[in-house]
Amino acid sequence: MNNVDLSLAKSVLDSWVVLILQCHSIVPMILIGTLWYLAAAARRREIRALTTKARRNGRPPDKGFPKVTILLPTRGFRRYSAENWKSILNFRYDGPLCYVFVVEDMNDPSVSIINELSETFDGSRSKSAKIVCAGRARHSSQKIHNLMCGIKHCIKSSRDAQNEYIMCMDDDVQPHSTFLEDLIYDLDSMPDMRVATAYPFDIPPTRDASIFSYATLAYHLPLSVGLAIHTKTRFVWGGCMAFRLEDMIDDRLGILSSWSKGGYSDDLTVAAQMGKLGLQIYCPASAVFPQWLPETMTFRQYWNYLRRQLFVLDTYSDAHNKHTNYALVCLLIYGSVGFVAPAVTIPLRFGLYVFEVFTYSSRLFIPQAWALSAGLFCIGVVYMGVALAQMIAETATLISILHGSDRAAITSKLSFFRIAVGFWFAQLVSPVCLAYTLLMPHIVWTGVSYVRKQGKVSVVSHSAAPCDRY
Repeated sequence: MNNVDLSLAKSVLDSWVVLILQCHSIVPMILIGTLWYLAAAARRREIRALTTKARRNGRPPDKGFPKVTILLPTRGFRRYSAENWKSILNFRYDGPLCYVFVVEDMNDPSVSIINELSETFDGSRSKSAKIVCAGRARHSSQKIHNLMCGIKHCIKSSRDAQNEYIMCMDDDVQPHSTFLEDLIYDLDSMPDMRVATAYPFDIPPTRDASIFSYATLAYHLPLSVGLAIHTKTRFVWGGCMAFRLEDMIDDRLGILSSWSKGGYSDDLTVAAQMGKLGLQIYCPASAVFPQWLPETMTFRQYWNYLRRQLFVLDTYSDAHNKHTNYALVCLLIYGSVGFVAPAVTIPLRFGLYVFEVFTYSSRLFIPQAWALSAGLFCIGVVYMGVALAQMIAETATLISILHGSDRAAITSKLSFFRIAVGFWFAQLVSPVCLAYTLLMPHIVWTGVSYVRKQGKVSVVSHSAAPCDRY
């Protein structure tokens, strides 16, 4: 590096623009760290309630538990599918319970496994399971198409819509046995709550899982706090959504009509509709679902997964939904720049200082401005790290209590170094992937190709066989 290049690099890294970016990084770091602290506190309160038995004693409402239909859009069969389905089929619930697995066609690999698992319900009056064939989606995501087909099936078979619920769940989650009973009990006592949800907690299969698996975990960490701080929220997780059947019959929330208009994202559409109506969503701290990540994930798989996550931000059903999604785009860019800019420029500037000392035998001189920005960045990193460690520890404890498992079995699978690397990698890649995704109008999800136009799915193309989720 000659003197001209060195001077140019120093002038750029010492500019007031870079300095402002470096110092401002403390804002998003303190913000996300505080949210993680609040999430940890909410889970700590739930743990205290569980350990002191300060919860209901399992008695059903005076009128008895209402009928619940669990809809599971299913495609293919993966490593943890059977284990996840068993946990869902083994819900402890004292009311009528119907499981509806919705598949694209009856040749799906999951059908034989579902039939085998459902044999345990033979002769049961309160539990039943069936498979519904939805066919191929044409103008929406396959998941939304399956959900709408399942909901129509529930409406047709309904006997008392005012006292029935629909629970839409992904087939790759692992809820605890009392989750459904607890949630329906709460919903039944809160008539103003029309929608309920849960939140996931990603767990890699091993501590040494792929760094791209950890990047997936880290990508979800800032997103999950919106669901885990307070029981009443504005966010929805598509892995678990509970609705009152009466709201679906006349579509009084506008969810079905929004889904049918070229819908791609089920949860963001629901959240936007609820926000439009000024309604909150119920999400108790105990509604946490362990979600297993793949052990070996390639960059190509991670890139495709991240594109699918960001693709939803340019799909919308109306102007309100559009503005909500674009606000999330701005927030994502703000956070990524705030996290990545100082993480790149501060070490580079320090490297130049060291280079000057060893190359030109000059005296090491660190300007106060750089020291200030570096100090703020380090404070922010430590604050975030401690907050994240607390949230993970409280979540692991909560899961171990709810599932009756060993807490160490969860924490031993997590490497905080890999989480940190995955976090900054995800923040670095996300803006690039977002720009590419906004420019490219098509995406592939489990073997189905979607093309969007003006915020809606316009073309759907299906492959011959289902592909892996990632």
